Amino acid sequence: MKGVILICMLLINKLLSAGFELLIFSLVPACWWLITARKQISFAQWIGLKAIPKKNRTKVWGWASVTSLGLLLLSIVLLKNVGTAHTAVSDFANHGWRVLPAVLAYAVLGTSLPEEPLFRGFLLKRLATRFGFAIGNLIQALLFCLLHSVIFINQLPAQRSRYRLVYAADSLADGIYQ
Repeated sequence: MKGVILICMLLINKLLSAGFELLIFSLVPACWWLITARKQISFAQWIGLKAIPKKNRTKVWGWASVTSLGLLLLSIVLLKNVGTAHTAVSDFANHGWRVLPAVLAYAVLGTSLPEEPLFRGFLLKRLATRFGFAIGNLIQALLFCLLHSVIFINQLPAQRSRYRLVYAADSLADGIYQ
C-alpha cells in the first residue's frame, strides 16, 4: 500500500510541476504575443500550432519516429554511463512499470510541452525571420543544448567526463529535430 501511495504522490508531483513549467515557459511568448500580435492572430496560431496536412502525415510521423528512436537510443547509452549522478529521471528508478503514468506526465507534459512554446513557438520564429530557417534553427538548437547541458553536465562525475560531449550532442540533436 505504501508503494501505491508513493507512486500516486509522484504522479501528482509530476503533473503539478508540468503545469507550473508550462506556465513559466509560456509566459515570455504569451506576453510578447499580447503586446505585438494579439489583434491579428490567435496565440495558438502565433506559436505555430496547426494540423499536419493529410498528404504529409505519413512522412512526418515516419521522420519523427526514426528521429525519436535514435535520440532514445543515444539517451539510453548516455544515462547508462552517468554512474550515480542524480538526473531528471532518478525519481523513477527502482519502481518498475508502476511509474509509467508519472514518467509519461514528466516526459510529455513536464518537458516537451512546456519547451515548445518557448523554443519553437517563440525563439525559432524570431530567429528564422531574422536569419533564415537554417541559421535560426541552428541558433535555437544551440540555445536548447546550452540550457540542457548546463543543467546536467556539472552532475556528471569527473571520471565520466567523456560523456559530456555525448550529452551535448544529444541535446543539440534534440533542439534541431524535435
